[in-house]
Amino acid sequence: VIGNAAGGFIVSEAGTGVTWAANSYFYRLTPWQNDPVRDPAGECIYIRDDDSGNVWSPTPEPIREASPYNVRHGAGYSIFDHKHEEIETNLRMGLPEKDPVKVQILSITNRGKRTRKLTVTSYVEWVLGVDREKTQSHVRTEMSASGQAMLARNYFDPQFAHLVAFSAMSEKVSSFTAGRREFIGRNGVLSYPAAMRREILSGDIGDTIDPCAALQSRIDLAPGETREISILLGAGDGDDEANSLI
Repeated sequence: VIGNAAGGFIVSEAGTGVTWAANSYFYRLTPWQNDPVRDPAGECIYIRDDDSGNVWSPTPEPIREASPYNVRHGAGYSIFDHKHEEIETNLRMGLPEKDPVKVQILSITNRGKRTRKLTVTSYVEWVLGVDREKTQSHVRTEMSASGQAMLARNYFDPQFAHLVAFSAMSEKVSSFTAGRREFIGRNGVLSYPAAMRREILSGDIGDTIDPCAALQSRIDLAPGETREISILLGAGDGDDEANSLI
């Protein structure tokens, strides 16, 4: 459990967990799954090789590979190291001292001898309340003016209607969607989402019935090159504060 007075998150050795702002019960940004056996994910990062179509994750979930994962939990941080073929990843998670923002720094290194074309996808399922099943039809989404963050708000919760949640990436967002069904697919699973079999996302936004925040960025990695991507998840008191935190 990593938290401060304004927010926090829980992360397991599989990389799954829940993030909240203001109140860990009444204003969860992502789902709390009280199932330590299956440990289902509500927040994921995917990496796709655009030449081969191979998809993997820097954490053991949602796509667990046979190659090992090195997981370290410390005071205020968690680190996940993994290698997929010639691509090494290092994912660091933490929280600022005072702000309700989960910060993830994903480092990707190309250890091969050829340039790799990759697509990095950040995915979260919006809750903005206690249970996703009760709030999913009330969440409204939009993209920020910069196009680097998706904003979400639950206007039907009088206690937290002033809060604006956001999911953001530091790299240029090439495509996005707020439609969970589009991303996962009908009867789909997060270990094999339909969106990873398509080149781009639809850009669906607004009054989605089952909302998520899926942001994609395309990067080219030369041999020996390392790229760092910051992925943020949090909430602010109104649009101005949310934009300042992003």
